[in-house]
Amino acid sequence: MNKIIFLLCFIMLFSSCNTNISSNDITADVLEDSIEKTLPHNFIKGVNYARSYRNGNGYGSEKSYDTIDYLIALGVNSITINPFGSQENVDSTEINLWGRDRSDRDISIEKEIKNAHDNNLIVMFKPQIWSRDFDADGKWAGDIKFDDENKLHAWFESYHEYILHYAKLAEKTNTEIFVVGHEFAGISDKTDYWREVIKRVREVYSGKITYTAHHSDYNKIEFWDDVDYIGLSAYFTISDKKNPIVEELKEGWTLYIDELEKISKEFDKPIIFNEVGYRSVSGTANDPWKWDDNEEKNEKAQADAYDAMFQSIKNKDFIHGIYIWKYHTDPENEDRDGRDFQPYGKLAEEMIDEWFNE
Repeated sequence: MNKIIFLLCFIMLFSSCNTNISSNDITADVLEDSIEKTLPHNFIKGVNYARSYRNGNGYGSEKSYDTIDYLIALGVNSITINPFGSQENVDSTEINLWGRDRSDRDISIEKEIKNAHDNNLIVMFKPQIWSRDFDADGKWAGDIKFDDENKLHAWFESYHEYILHYAKLAEKTNTEIFVVGHEFAGISDKTDYWREVIKRVREVYSGKITYTAHHSDYNKIEFWDDVDYIGLSAYFTISDKKNPIVEELKEGWTLYIDELEKISKEFDKPIIFNEVGYRSVSGTANDPWKWDDNEEKNEKAQADAYDAMFQSIKNKDFIHGIYIWKYHTDPENEDRDGRDFQPYGKLAEEMIDEWFNE
């Protein structure tokens, strides 16, 4: 502390003689460097690991194995596996087990999980649902909802078949964490249905269970007592400014941290951010999930958003881990305009490296 005070005094004296240097900017840099970038010993430092659709470089490929080595060097200790089932549209009651790419197939997933375990990584199995409506009409999983009870029942019966297939695969591969549902904000209030999903999953799977709540409804869910982790996609609006500083971003986290602690205490469950991420654009902390092709590229904004997030959660013992959205199995062939969520090769990756490698 005395060293920091000395440096600040020196900076103020020096900057008074040099009008080209901002004392505020330098002071902020010194204070930033003084922050200890450490996370708890058993903290899950994860990434959502999405398979690339090109050139056979999806799950279980040699390219993916090389990327896993890269992520381990980054300090990552856990990955998600994200197979996608599909339904024709948000009103459909039938879920197709297979997604859009052959790297979704069980054999590829098994190879990927084995390689992860061989490298001492924790694996989270996070099956998700895709619909053509998501591309064509800008809808998302939260738009899946049914006013008709018969259709709701039919959808859940189909969902049981889908989710139990992957729960059995998760058990077969000794996967540590399994996600029973992902961002179904439109039906997350169907508590009895979800309790039945969790019950059936536990009959075939012996690991830890979570559900990924949307950031808008995690505090409304009533079945948290049935899972092991309270999971959520933490795409909170932290600032509506275009280029906020880290301190402003940290202030924006305050309310959410308090709410998360309250939920954790209420259900006596730890919290995991099953997804958290920012695009490399200006204003990335304002509605982080949204995509606007007119946004300007800004790697520093992405890095600052991650830094503020890490600083805000590092001493919160009720938060047990995070999964960054996202890295691909073939990262060089993704995010070609440089404004996507993937931190690969950007300033944000340097920030993640500092926090993950301590």
